[in-house]
Parts: sequence; C-alpha cells; structure tokens
Amino acid sequence: MRLPDELAALYPELREARYRRGGLPPRLGGWGLGQRHCAAITLWRTVYLAPHTALHPELLLHELRHVHQFRASIAFPVRYLWESVRRGYHRNRYETDAQQYAARRVRADPSHLPTQDV
Repeated sequence: MRLPDELAALYPELREARYRRGGLPPRLGGWGLGQRHCAAITLWRTVYLAPHTALHPELLLHELRHVHQFRASIAFPVRYLWESVRRGYHRNRYETDAQQYAARRVRADPSHLPTQDV
C-alpha cells in the first residue's frame, strides 16, 4: 500500500516504513489486547493496518517509531513482549516512547494536521 502523496509530503519520514492493509498481524495484535483486531502493528519495517484504520499522522508516526525500535536492536521483539508481560501494554516503555515520539512530531508543526481523514 502506498501512502497518499499529501501525507508523505507533510511527514517525509513516514517513507522509511512499508505499509500493508489487513492480514493476520492486526488480528494477532488485537487478540493480544482482547479485541477483534488492533488499529496497526509493526513487524520490522512493515506497518500492518487494520482494513478500516484511518491514516492519521499520529498513528503512523507512532508505528514508525516501532520501526526505529526494531532497527535499534535485534532483541527488540523479545524485549517488547517482556515489557508487555511485566508492565502491560499501556505502561510498556516502548509504547510510551512511541506515543511521545508521535506527539512531539505532530506538535512540531501543528499547521500540517489534516482537517479530515486522509
């Protein structure tokens, strides 16, 4: 799947990842959270989006941070799972880091926020 040109122009760093819609990863991620599917899940360089997930910059930047985390350490998948077991999904330090990264980037230039879903 290709990001819309307007979104990629506003957030060029999003081009670092690959994007796919649907498939097993969002279902497995949702299962881990007790839901039918999750909005998005990242595996190495690929962000898997649930079929009807809107392309919000903050979500995509959050997932991009997970791409960075995968690149930083070969042990990242094990560390992420261990953090989730120990602290839970919402207090997982990798999730917290991704949320902060996305929020900082969006706040860096709020004029780039789209007025409607892309």
